Amino acid sequence: MTATNMHGAMPGKVTPNKKAAGGKTTTATNSVSITDSTGSLIQAHGRNLWTTSQVIAEKFGKRHDNILRAVVNLDCSDEFRLLNFEEVNYIDEKGKPRKSFDISRNGFSLLGMGFTGKSAAKWKELFIAAFEKMERELLRIASRKTDPTLRIATSEKSAAATLMTDCLVDVREEAGKPTKPHHFITEHSLCNWVLIGHFGPLNPNDLDCLTMRRLASIRKRNAVLIVKGLDYTERKNALREAFPLTDVTMLGAA
Repeated sequence: MTATNMHGAMPGKVTPNKKAAGGKTTTATNSVSITDSTGSLIQAHGRNLWTTSQVIAEKFGKRHDNILRAVVNLDCSDEFRLLNFEEVNYIDEKGKPRKSFDISRNGFSLLGMGFTGKSAAKWKELFIAAFEKMERELLRIASRKTDPTLRIATSEKSAAATLMTDCLVDVREEAGKPTKPHHFITEHSLCNWVLIGHFGPLNPNDLDCLTMRRLASIRKRNAVLIVKGLDYTERKNALREAFPLTDVTMLGAA
């Protein structure tokens, strides 16, 4: 059987990174990250968890080239290196390609042995905690996907969203008005406000069945009000009257 690296790719393959603000990068698409007051430490794609040599250099107060050298000089087997350190490319602030490493949990543990001092100990604890938190989150998300009741509630929520946006497009089209992306965002934000009391996006992985079905009902009601011709303020007031905030709603969105 042919071995693969930490991202499941063939050995020797260099994974291209995408340029991000400040020259920072992400390696895989559809990835998620654990972010707290320390910043984004850990990334995930599928079941793979990793950090980067850039993040390690920043948090431990070291030059990135020194971290790269430390990775290269690690006294470990080729198999361990293949499974836990993947060389990738990123584009720096000047538009130049640079080398970096994506580093697994085990790779970080080995690399971190060489970091000493009180500050280094603090950051090692934070990285370990972030890896553990991400692992728990991935397990939680995976368990949700196999729950048939949650899958049904998710489908109901999505169908209600489609109904609401279709009604919005039809009504605006009849009025000779184009529908732009911010119009959809406004309606979804309104429904989220009705649900949990504040505007902005929701993380669907944080919603239980009761909350998702309540959100579906809010969206369906908003669709009816849109078709009736109520303006935004009228719909906002009508929705709040029909769906007052409850402790259950707030708990489901937490």
